[in-house]
Amino acid sequence: MVQKLRSRDSLLASFEGFRKEQGDGYSLKYFDCRHSLLGMVSEKRNTPPADDIRLINKEFMPGMPAYTDLVSQVFNGYLRRLSAGPDGDAIKYCINSAGPYSEIKDIMASDGLLSNESLIEYVLLQNLYNEYYKNYFRKEAIEEIIEQMTENASDNYNRKLAVRITEKINRLKPGNKPPGFSLENKDGEIYTLDSLRGKHTILVFGTVALPDTRAELDILNTWTGQYDEQLSVLVILLDKDFESSLEKLGEGNYDFIFLDGYGSGSLEEIYELKYLPAFYFLDRDMRLIESPAPFPSENLKGSVVPKL
Repeated sequence: MVQKLRSRDSLLASFEGFRKEQGDGYSLKYFDCRHSLLGMVSEKRNTPPADDIRLINKEFMPGMPAYTDLVSQVFNGYLRRLSAGPDGDAIKYCINSAGPYSEIKDIMASDGLLSNESLIEYVLLQNLYNEYYKNYFRKEAIEEIIEQMTENASDNYNRKLAVRITEKINRLKPGNKPPGFSLENKDGEIYTLDSLRGKHTILVFGTVALPDTRAELDILNTWTGQYDEQLSVLVILLDKDFESSLEKLGEGNYDFIFLDGYGSGSLEEIYELKYLPAFYFLDRDMRLIESPAPFPSENLKGSVVPKL
């Protein structure tokens, strides 16, 4: 009979008991990273204790999921936190003026949590990428810093990571054609981006499971009908049951094209869907004008109507 663990402490103690069963060095490192992450989450701490900070910095292990999960937990939003601290003006100036990124690394190191140069660069790249679509730092400057790191980062892993991030950013830059797709409406008709050429298009990704999708579509619906000869609204729903989602939305209340996006996991990745709903505004040739575009509640109309 398995005894029920009654507290967080007993869970951590039980988990720690497994450590002696780990044989090789890799397993021990994996275990220690997982144990640290579990402790942080269970105790609702933003940072692990000093011993675990030393563990993170001792060896840069980007190929170990337990390590990268722990690093992501500890340093999520790190640049934003630094910008609110004593060196806030310096870090914001360095980023918004596009470096040199060595100065940004020095400020990060002076904070005391990071000492491993490869880890500093990894955290910098991950944070710059996460901030790119949030408009807190200047986008063009973020691009320049990441471009610097494609050639000048201290190790091959981070140079390749900078290249991958650059490719992702460029994929959805205004002026470029976004990734294509081929999706069905409720009648089985196939739509692609090219099938909408000739009109400006508002491309929406959403899910009925989140009430914000319907709220934003309702706002959008108050004005797009005035421009239906010049503007299409294409809504890709990512819910599992497409027909049920349409019923919940009340499809007939909208003059939009609804497509079934469930199972198109690659779309979520290539369109950088970090939140839902997400809006993109495209011109008549299906090139991006705003990526991502403001929400309807953030005056998307003000961005769209002058372009029609």
